[in-house]
Amino acid sequence: MFPHCSDDHYRMYVVNLKNKRYDYLDSLYPDELDSKFRAVADMVVRYATEYIPACREEPFKFEEFKWVRMRGVRQRGGVDCGVFAMNFAEFWDGKLHPAMRNWQRQINQRRDEITLTLLLNKENSVLEEVKKKSLEFDRKVD
Repeated sequence: MFPHCSDDHYRMYVVNLKNKRYDYLDSLYPDELDSKFRAVADMVVRYATEYIPACREEPFKFEEFKWVRMRGVRQRGGVDCGVFAMNFAEFWDGKLHPAMRNWQRQINQRRDEITLTLLLNKENSVLEEVKKKSLEFDRKVD
């Protein structure tokens, strides 16, 4: 999977080995495959043809793979493209799930979940400072 955010929307490219295709998702559904799409698409194909075969005994015939534009969740307002890209990267398995359609309405909740996951991760080098500031804030509110 190759998430890509630009121009106020996300795009995601998936090398779908099971279905022998390249899945392409774009949050704004543009009609034309522009030069930015082509540049990243070329990178995806290069990655697939150079690195994936090294992991398999029987090579794929990547020249037979088709590009398929997937119709996913439509992003409104051109904000939070990173949150949309991360959601698709986490849940995409080759088809749109009904739960994905609620993302636009749940975007604030998802943003909070992602923020908390990053801040409270045990690998966060400033975790103790985050905890300390949180306790100080709680005392002020009480």
